[in-house]
Formats: sequence, structure tokens, C-alpha cells
Amino acid sequence: MIRFLFAATATLVLSGALASAQISLGAPMSAAVPTRPEWTAVADFDGDDDFDLAVSADNPDRVVLLLNGGAGTFGTSASILTGSGSGPHAVVAANFDGDADIDLAVSLQNSNAVQIFLNNGSGAFTAGGSVTTASEPRDMVVGDLDGDGDNDLACVCRDGNAVTVLLNDGSGAFTGLSMTVGSDPRGLDLADFDADGDLDLAVSSHDNRTVEVYSNSGSAIFTLARSLTTPNERPGFVEAADLSGDGLPDIVTTAGNFAQVFTNTGGFNFAGPSAYAVGTNPTSVAAADFDVDGDLDLVTANEDSASISTLQNTGTGSFAAINSIGVGTAPQHVAAHDLDGNRSLDLVVANRDSDNLSIFLNTNDGSQVAGTTLRNGTGVNRVCYTNTSLPVLGQSFDTVVDHGTHPGATATLILYKIQAVTLSSGVGEVLVSGPKLFRDLVASSGTVDLHSSPIPFDVSLAGRPVSSQAVVLGGGIELCNALDLVVGF
Repeated sequence: MIRFLFAATATLVLSGALASAQISLGAPMSAAVPTRPEWTAVADFDGDDDFDLAVSADNPDRVVLLLNGGAGTFGTSASILTGSGSGPHAVVAANFDGDADIDLAVSLQNSNAVQIFLNNGSGAFTAGGSVTTASEPRDMVVGDLDGDGDNDLACVCRDGNAVTVLLNDGSGAFTGLSMTVGSDPRGLDLADFDADGDLDLAVSSHDNRTVEVYSNSGSAIFTLARSLTTPNERPGFVEAADLSGDGLPDIVTTAGNFAQVFTNTGGFNFAGPSAYAVGTNPTSVAAADFDVDGDLDLVTANEDSASISTLQNTGTGSFAAINSIGVGTAPQHVAAHDLDGNRSLDLVVANRDSDNLSIFLNTNDGSQVAGTTLRNGTGVNRVCYTNTSLPVLGQSFDTVVDHGTHPGATATLILYKIQAVTLSSGVGEVLVSGPKLFRDLVASSGTVDLHSSPIPFDVSLAGRPVSSQAVVLGGGIELCNALDLVVGF
């Protein structure tokens, strides 16, 4: 799930499973957005440490900015015009120009373009570059596709039967390159499906009744790795998230009146789909830990039944306790974030034909403390790796590596992965394995190295188990102990 990327100072922290956890949402609040709101991006646009909304709308074609009053109540701040007849659809929030505030990218389905809007730091936006795409760009996602450290974009283009990849030069200027995909693509998402350290691509093909999974070469060159069939149903929206808790991103797509889940078994292989009945004609799906029990639940927006459906994860990637809740007319897009600062994930639903948003505040208490646990094997790896802060999304996780008894040390490396540590066979060593999140390399000076590693702001990591391990380089390689983390938000 990569639809917004940004740093934050929020301090919501989540912990492991709660035995009686339930999805518990308050009564919906309505925020007017005339006319025909389609899509919502959530980010702190004005730098006041709460999360605002940017909503695509028309008549006139624009993005409507709604600033958060701090408790999940919103007032209209400004309209960002996208051009008459341009048809704004998807809105993505991320730092595109490297200046530490959150910018916007908007897909313009009638203009065959993606327009960048740059933030001045206080929530005022000016038009940046416009990048040509294939025909009818719609759903869009953000991530570092070419491994150069900045935020790129990928946009599915429905009439063009294509995905346009937009590569950022680091300043917010993009170069677009289109690749052919299946017929009538409707949705896409990014994730490291094969655990090789880069972001791959999943795209739905509505006419072919498939979800196509493309492998990234590491430099944003994509090749088809797997085609997944959605039996008898035409897929639409695509969301990638680790639903089964094994460290591998799974795929959920809306198809027919179902949410269909494909479970990743490794190496671009997937089991399923498992189909879960939701409302009529679901148009989008969001994955997040709504019941604060450490696994990811699902919510769909159902256009023709004017509802959302909540699906509670049983803890293994299967879903039960499916409930329907009424919203406005023709809901299009659902997004999850902590809107009221109570440290649990809320919902915002864009209702196209009733010209409003439905906002649901989560009544669950998400204030459990993030944590770290020291892990060591029975072999020779030493306890020289310790932590000095708690791991929280969007913040730096501070750790120290003491290599004082390792002569010749030149650097220390910490690897962060989504999987519990194991014991290496035969030697009793702790070994962190699984999909890599990121790495932090520090040149050694003295005998103790301080690492300040930024935890990615990805709400799918909230409450999830992450493991990290230190390695001393120089004078031989020494594998040190590990830390088990519960990531807070």
C-alpha cells in the first residue's frame, strides 16, 4: 500500500494482538465537497502536526484542501485549480522536491497528464511540472522505483492499456515512460513482492479478469512475472499489504461484489484468491489495523450500495465479522489515517454523487507503547547492539553499536526486515531474514557508533513485528545480536 509517503511527528504507538479487539467506528461525520469528490489524499500539508485532506473534485476541476482543526474536524481552506475540463482523479501526497514539506500529484484523466503541485511549507500550493501519460490516467501510487532515494510515481491509464512510470530527478521534475499492460487496467499498487529490495508492481486488467504482477529490475524496468486470475469477476482497485503477517505483501482487489485476496507464498507465487462478499460494486479498498490488534484489516467503499464494508482479520490473513455501514451516494475512494490524534486509524470516504465526505473516527484506543526486545543466539554473536529510543513511523529510531572489542572496525551496518529473527542452523546464531525494509550504514569513529535510522511512514507497518540486526565491518565481519521491534504510529 503506497499511496502517500511523508515524514511526521505523530506519536501513535501500537502493540501486539488484543484478545477482544473489534473494529469500532463512531457515527459518520459529513464534510461538504462540491462537486463530485472522487479521491482523498491525507497528509500534514500546513505543518501543524495533524493530518489534512486533499480531495479531487470538479465544476470547476480542482483539488479541494481541507485543513484539520486538530480533532478530526475539517474546514475548507483552498481550491487548487487543475484546468478546465482536465478531470482530476487520483491525488497522491509525498515530498517530491526534497524540501521537507508535502507536495501533491494529481492524475488528469481528460488531459492525459499528471500535474505536480509544490507546497510552500504552510499549505499553499503552486503548479510545478505537468507530465504526459498514456490515455486516461486514473489510479496512482508513489514510491522509489529506481532506487535513487526520491519519490517516483506510477499511474494506471485505462484507455491506453498502459501504466505510465514517472521518474523523479529529485527536484520534483519527472520523466514519463509508458509500458503496455492488460486490457482496461483499473488499479495498481507497489510492493516488494519477491523480497529483493525493490518495488514491484501489481496491475488489474478488467477485461482480462486478471491481476498482473510485474518484477522490477531495480531501475524501474518492469517485466511480467505472474498473472493472477479473478474467477468470473472483473478486477478493479488493487491494494498490496501483508495481510497474513508473514512479512510478504499480499494482494487484495475489488472484483464483482467481492474483495478477493491473493496470498503471497514467495517468489512471485500466490495462493487463492479467497473471495469475501462485501457491498455492491466496490470501488476501492484500504488495508490498515483498525482494531489495534497487530494485523491488517480491510475496508471497501461500495458504490452501488452507498456503503462501506469492514472486514476484520482473524490474524492469519483470512477475514470474518464483515459489517456494512451506510455512507453518502456513490462512494468512490476510502483512505485510512489518524485524523483526530487518538492514536488509532480513522476513515475518510469520498461520496461522488452526494458531494460530501463521510468521516469515521475510530473509537479504539491505540495508545499502547511501541517496544523493543533484545534477541541473542546461543552461539558467538555478541550483545553489542542496543536501542535508545522507540521505533515510531516517520521518526528516527536511535540505536548504538559498541564494537570496542572488535579490532579494525571501519563501519557498522544495521538491516531492518519484516520478519522475526531465527537461529542459524548448527551454530545457534541469531539471523534476521525476510523482506528488507531498509539499511543504515555508519562509518566507525571510536568504539561506539550511533545510528539514527528513519522509520518509513507506511501505516501498514503500524503495530507490525520488525527485526533489525547489526553487523560490524572491517577487521573481519561480525554478526551481532538483533532487536525485535513493535513499530508505533
